[in-house]
Amino acid sequence: MIIRHKRFMDVCFYVSDCKFDFLHIEGYWINMGYVKSWFIDKQLVYGTIENKTDWEVCTGPDLPCLRYQTWEPL
Repeated sequence: MIIRHKRFMDVCFYVSDCKFDFLHIEGYWINMGYVKSWFIDKQLVYGTIENKTDWEVCTGPDLPCLRYQTWEPL
């Protein structure tokens, strides 16, 4: 699953695992790019989502560039 914060215009987050009702996540940051998206650093990152209403989920990451995908509330 790929998510982004509503205020983030250039990066999103690939969630590889989530725990406790999607509050604790781990995964990788992605640069959304303008032509093609790519992983910024292939180092596993751990985080906590404090307010789910500030986040969106990618509805169909099938294009090479995530910037132009559709996003829905998490």
